[in-house]
Amino acid sequence: MGIDFGVEEIMNLCSATDQGNDVVFVGIWGMGGVGKTTLAQAFYDKISDQFRDKCFLKNVREISRRDGIVALTKDLLYNVLKRMDVYDSEIRHRFRRKKVLIILDDVDKLEQLQALAGSNNWFGRGSRIIITTRDKQLLIAHHVDRCYKVKELKSDDGLKLFSWKAFQNDQPPKDFIELSHNFVNYSKGLPLAIEVLGSFLCGQSLQEWESAFSRIQENLHKDIMSALRISFDGLHEKEKQIFLDIACFFKGQDRDEVTILLEAFGFDPIIGISALIRKSLITIVGSKLWMHDLLQEMGWELVRGECHNELGNRSRLWQPADVLDLLKNHKGSDAVQGIVLSLPQEQKKELKREALSNMKKLRFLKISNVVLPLGLDYLSTELRALEWHGYPSKLLPRAFPSEKLVHLNLCGSHIKHLWKGFKCLDKLKSIDLKDSASLIETPDFTGVPNLERLTLEGCTKLSKVHPSISNLRRLRLLNMKNCKSLRITSWDISLESLEIFNLSGCARLKRFPEIVGENLFRWECYRGITSCSNLIEIPENIGNVECLEELDISRTAIRQMPSSIVYLKNLKELSWSRCSGQVSTSLLFPCLPEVCAGPNFLLPASLSPFSSLVSLNLSYCNLIDGALPNYMDRMSSLMQLNLGGNNFTSIPESISRLSKLVSLYLRGCILLQSLRELPLSIKLVSAFGCMSLKSDSDQYEVYCSKYENQVLIHKRTTSTRFCLLITNSQFAAWLNRYHEVNEVEISLPVRTAYGLSHRTHGNIPYWFNNRSSNFSITIPLSEDLTNKSRLWMGCAFYVDLEVNENFDSSPYFKVRHKFDCCFDTMEGPGDTQTLYHEPG
Repeated sequence: MGIDFGVEEIMNLCSATDQGNDVVFVGIWGMGGVGKTTLAQAFYDKISDQFRDKCFLKNVREISRRDGIVALTKDLLYNVLKRMDVYDSEIRHRFRRKKVLIILDDVDKLEQLQALAGSNNWFGRGSRIIITTRDKQLLIAHHVDRCYKVKELKSDDGLKLFSWKAFQNDQPPKDFIELSHNFVNYSKGLPLAIEVLGSFLCGQSLQEWESAFSRIQENLHKDIMSALRISFDGLHEKEKQIFLDIACFFKGQDRDEVTILLEAFGFDPIIGISALIRKSLITIVGSKLWMHDLLQEMGWELVRGECHNELGNRSRLWQPADVLDLLKNHKGSDAVQGIVLSLPQEQKKELKREALSNMKKLRFLKISNVVLPLGLDYLSTELRALEWHGYPSKLLPRAFPSEKLVHLNLCGSHIKHLWKGFKCLDKLKSIDLKDSASLIETPDFTGVPNLERLTLEGCTKLSKVHPSISNLRRLRLLNMKNCKSLRITSWDISLESLEIFNLSGCARLKRFPEIVGENLFRWECYRGITSCSNLIEIPENIGNVECLEELDISRTAIRQMPSSIVYLKNLKELSWSRCSGQVSTSLLFPCLPEVCAGPNFLLPASLSPFSSLVSLNLSYCNLIDGALPNYMDRMSSLMQLNLGGNNFTSIPESISRLSKLVSLYLRGCILLQSLRELPLSIKLVSAFGCMSLKSDSDQYEVYCSKYENQVLIHKRTTSTRFCLLITNSQFAAWLNRYHEVNEVEISLPVRTAYGLSHRTHGNIPYWFNNRSSNFSITIPLSEDLTNKSRLWMGCAFYVDLEVNENFDSSPYFKVRHKFDCCFDTMEGPGDTQTLYHEPG
């Protein structure tokens, strides 16, 4: 249906270079709905397996308008690098040596291109940057000279697409051939219109087809919106309302969150959303609701058409200028059902107290950065969802609607008391007061029996929780993270439906509340108490949480576990990092025999309850010699062990029998003197800052196995030697792909790698056969290296360099040297790895 031809054309544009190693920008342009995104997706699917680093960045125009260019940049970096700890200014540096495939879909402004793909030298050799846009002039302005115009579908291709949508076949039945041609011709070869019409007519009778075509014949001189409108007209009334709500308010938002709101409005979102998807009016991208721009514009036009001259007689308002006009000039009426006004902080506006008084049928209000100097007189009793970010008053209006309210979001508000005394809100399911820094107590929840979600995160002055919270038997989420003034000395509650309970960062909390409820048996995660620095105990009944898989009590004052922890047979991750205070005997499992008595952190002799544990973090717990038992091999499933920042001089011999251990972290163990034999499964040993670690006869102590991937041991010295280890899988793949090369060139200084350091006196180890004192070296490859049937362990590079220690010695400054190492071949750039050296 024309896609294959288009893909081949783009392939030709991409490969029309001297050697195929140049960075190539290609623009795909054409009118809205013609299939630019579909073509770009087909091209991406065909060649993406040739690129390790790739990204299809969809809806650039929409995301840029809604979230800004910085958000787009972060999305691109994350999707390519799978990392969030990077900055927007680093795109040109991060991708400079990478062969990337990037699709920038629906670009409409030059500044977007300048931020995301400034020029060819931002990317490594062989990179392909594909841009889709409606505006060819945009491509010209960005010096993209390889362009492909997506043309309308030919009649035969259009008929095939239409038939697949209407009949799930590439040809229509005999009785429908003529009408099918009529609909395709009316669509003018535009794929979007063809898909929407075909989906609408699917399953309908011949008479219904004839009726539909008669209706669109009345609009032969109108644009493509008429073809799209016929599908909208065929929806049930509530499906139409859902479509218009998505077009005006919810495009690009999470499907589950929108479903909750639509349900609050009295719709059936499960059936309605499925119907819109089936009729090609919306799509799901990841977990987000999306619709084509033309379909959104049609929805907007339908709402504007309700009353062209009077804003107050339209059902939905979403454009800031229109909303401000409506509210400032009191133009509202009973026709208004929904309003969205999202203003940036620097454009904050003042409104009068009667601004919302005339809108008696308002069911959805989402507003931000609006000031009410004299308060607010009235809110509609039909209101089902209220989202007012930065709500400026200390109290809700006296006539606050309660009968039908389902969702209340006042993030960042100035509320001190949500309400006082008893208030009946029996339909309310969600309260979100996140970052309401003035809130000092929670309200009486007696009249809110159906509450399912309560978010109080960041309410830093909150000190009192009303005891009626114990009666919220339908509560699924309770988030009180970083409520730093919360002081609960006795809090035993019954929360039968609780799934997520977060008290992390409640620095004054000393006792975790006893939780009783059937749903505890199904909990998989219990990590909501990290950074409760004064918390000294957790409930004795934690052992009842039989399905618990993750337990994180880092940065607390807990000194020992309740005995019931032995019943956690499914525990996979345990983190007890940076516990404050002096730990007494047997921190874990006090009911089991201890290894020895002493003032520091201890583990029991029997570790059989830990047989399911995959990850154990005991870093910075003041562990000394003898605190770790010589029976750790009983943790038979352990893959990751973090013992960093402790005070032992050696690790137990039993660690060598942890047959599944992959990663061992010992960073900051300044007293550690020796590493005994490690298990064959080990791939990574991190020992940064182990300043007492000894080496025999100034030789490397490299702990790796025949399965080694990366091994990292570091010792701080002024004169630092780096040895780069290339992983088995990387090196094997490299050789298999480039087996025809017969030499490797290495250029220095390198830009980061995994490395090892040891104490030598300027001598390169004898087993490095190829040496150079220059900034580069060329290594001839033996014939064996080109034999694809051989399995190669890897290769190692050794770098001896002096580091100029000319830096501020103030303890407030931390100096770190960063090195990147990139392996390039004639076929293009390879992977870049990074090594950080912290002078000691």
